[in-house]
This record gives sequence, structure tokens and C-alpha cells, in this order.
Amino acid sequence: MVVTYCPLCASGAVYSRDLDGQVLLFGNTSALYQSDVVMYDHQTGPYWFQVIGEAIVGPATGSRLTLLPSMTTPWAAWTRLHPDTMVLERPGSGARYRRDDFLGYEDSVNEGRFAFPVTESKLDSRLQAGDKVLAVEVRGDHKAYALNGMLEEAINDTVGDQEILVIVRPEGPTGAAYSRTLGDRTLIFTLSDRVLKDVETQSSWDDSGRAVSGPLAGSQLKPVPSRSPGNEE
Repeated sequence: MVVTYCPLCASGAVYSRDLDGQVLLFGNTSALYQSDVVMYDHQTGPYWFQVIGEAIVGPATGSRLTLLPSMTTPWAAWTRLHPDTMVLERPGSGARYRRDDFLGYEDSVNEGRFAFPVTESKLDSRLQAGDKVLAVEVRGDHKAYALNGMLEEAINDTVGDQEILVIVRPEGPTGAAYSRTLGDRTLIFTLSDRVLKDVETQSSWDDSGRAVSGPLAGSQLKPVPSRSPGNEE
């Protein structure tokens, strides 16, 4: 896998590095496209648009990397779910994780002041340009869920032919997507007083899609491929 992130548009996405049987090694070109990081792969040389994982220059132009499930959430919330997590860190660089060099940039974007060019036709007025969303992808079908604001939601929805659950919490903000199908049934979820439950059995679930109490304790929902880009992408 390759874990990618662009601070200019707060876009995080995880992809498989396997393209048609060839495992690619990625780097950063230091170029930008639509104010987003442009990657390259060492094997074939094309440039890749980070936020959608598509080759935009070179012999593989038009090819897309396979999006993998991921979750966007604050570190404190992540470590509550996965306390044994290790952090990738270069020696002496720990302080960089505690500093946000782009603090306040979202406000500039919302006012139409992009640091680098963005094609006007790519903007969408249904949300502010700097709003964060969780974008879910199911076999070519896409749907975005707004993460901004102070709402806490369990969204029962359908994307393509997949019945999904989207968990939204204001901290971070947090966004995660899972299949609602467990075995031979499709569950419906509610979120109240920070507790996520399924209607059918009243089992309680955590944000990693794992049942922590009730009749379904120990069950695990299958995560759905998603990315967390800013609206302008």
C-alpha cells in the first residue's frame, strides 16, 4: 500500500501499489495539480494525481490505483481504538507532528484565496471549498459526506449496490465507512450520547466497526474504501 496526504487540501488516501501485477514505488514530484500533490512512480515514471490516484502524465495516463479503506480521526481517538499503534517518525522530527503549518489555510480557501491555481469548473458551491468530506467509493460509484460542523451521526446509506454505515463525529473531525451487511443480514445503526448501536440486537460498536458488547460482541464490520479530501477536489 501507499499512504498519501496533501496538506494543501487536507486529502488523505490509501491505495494499493499493485497496478496490473506490478508493484509500484511512489515518490513526491513537488509539483501540484488542482492545488494537490502530484506523485510519481519509480518503475514507469508517470505523474499521479494524489487525491483520486489517477495517472495524469506518462504511459499509464488514465490508469487508476485501487482505493483501500482508511479512517480519518484524531490521534487520541485512534489510540483508544488501537493502543498498541506505532508511529513512523524520523529521528528528531517528532515536533513536526505537533505543529500545523497550514493552520488557518481552510479559512483562506473558503474565501476563494487558493495558494495555487484551481480550475474554476472544479469548484462546487454545495459546500464551502475548504470543507472536509469523507468520500466513499464502491466499484466506481462515489458519494461524499460532509465532516464539518459539530454533528455526531450514524448515516445508514447505499452507495452503488453496497449498504453502508458512515460514522461522523465532530472531534478531528472523524469519518469512517463500513458495510452494514453482517453475515446474512443488513443492520441499521443509531448514534446517541456517543454510543453506536445496531437496531436489530442493540449491540454496541466502536468507531473501528467492532461490536464491543451485546449479542454481536466480537463481530467486525467490513470497512469500505474511502478517502478524506477537501471539497475543492
